[in-house]
Amino acid sequence: MFHRHPGRHVRPSCVSTAPGDWRDAIGRLRRRILVVKRARLSGRITTRLQELPKGHPLLVHLPQFNTLIKDYAAPLKALKTAMEVREAADVVVTTAKAAWRTAYDAIAGALRQMFPGRRSYQESFFLPESRPSTKKKTLEPVVPVV
Repeated sequence: MFHRHPGRHVRPSCVSTAPGDWRDAIGRLRRRILVVKRARLSGRITTRLQELPKGHPLLVHLPQFNTLIKDYAAPLKALKTAMEVREAADVVVTTAKAAWRTAYDAIAGALRQMFPGRRSYQESFFLPESRPSTKKKTLEPVVPVV
């Protein structure tokens, strides 16, 4: 694990901060903005429909539109709640990853100080870096027990 970068260790890929992290955050922000825009738009449409004079052909759609808004309110509230929970969970995960990286770096540094010049012994304290297998797995049929 240490052999690729002399003088520093390599973190496992499960803890790396990939560029996708900020892209995910931007995507979540865009979805949240869309939810807010839809709610504002429905309010403006309702106001405009109510301002129309009696007998206007669009007033036929007002009761149906009000029903749709009422039906949309509960899922919208659930979506907002789920987005808040997701954001809170993301903060917890990010904090945990940062703490893990800090501890990992501290342990690797302590091992380098305790055992200078013994790179293979230092590496033995860490799991080897694993890569996904490129071989296709063949599954054997399972015979049911009667």
